[in-house]
Amino acid sequence: MSVVPIPDPTVLSTAQVDREIGHLKAIIDTRLEGMDRAVNLLEVAAERSPSLVDLAVGHLQGLHQQRFATVELQFVERDLRVDAAFAAAKEAVAEQNKANLAANAKMELSFTKQLDAINTLISTISNSSDGKIDDLKARVGLLEGGKKGSSDAWGYLVGIVGMIIALATVIVEFVGRR
Repeated sequence: MSVVPIPDPTVLSTAQVDREIGHLKAIIDTRLEGMDRAVNLLEVAAERSPSLVDLAVGHLQGLHQQRFATVELQFVERDLRVDAAFAAAKEAVAEQNKANLAANAKMELSFTKQLDAINTLISTISNSSDGKIDDLKARVGLLEGGKKGSSDAWGYLVGIVGMIIALATVIVEFVGRR
């Protein structure tokens, strides 16, 4: 018993492929004939008009020369623009350096003024504390007679000296942070 269906698809497929191959051969043959005719026409045209080819080549040479001249001009212009930009940048850097120097001078002057103000403050505080210390020395001299008075005076003196040292430490720390 055969399992091949009727009609046999193999025979039909083969026939369809053969038919399509025939169509493709016809199309290719038509194309080749057309190309042969075009080649023949081009040969005839080339034999008739070599001067047209020479004229076209001359025209192309002129276009190429013109194009190269334009490109060369663009390179020259680009170089000029780059040189001008470089000069402008160099001038801008020089001006920026001048401005930086002026700003540094102003900052140094300001810093010097601040240091002078701090020195004046320290001098004022020192003079004030010297007067207080002298006053305390005089009081201590008066109180030397009694043991309790003497120990109290020394306590005050040590306390004030401690305050002066603390104040001096604060001022030195303030100056150090600036």
